[in-house]
Amino acid sequence: MKNDQQQKDLKEMAKRKKKNLAAQSFIETLHFAVPLLRFFKWLASAAASFVY
Repeated sequence: MKNDQQQKDLKEMAKRKKKNLAAQSFIETLHFAVPLLRFFKWLASAAASFVY
C-alpha cells in the first residue's frame, strides 16, 4: 500500500515537472519573440517611411 502511494507521488511530481518545463519554455520563447517582433515592426516602419 505504501509503495502504491509512492508511485502516485512520483507520477504527480513528474506531471508537475513537465508543466513547469512547458511554462518555462513558453516564457523563454516570449522573451525571445517580443524583441524580435519589435525589431520587425521597426523595420516595417522604416521601410514604409522610405516608400512614402
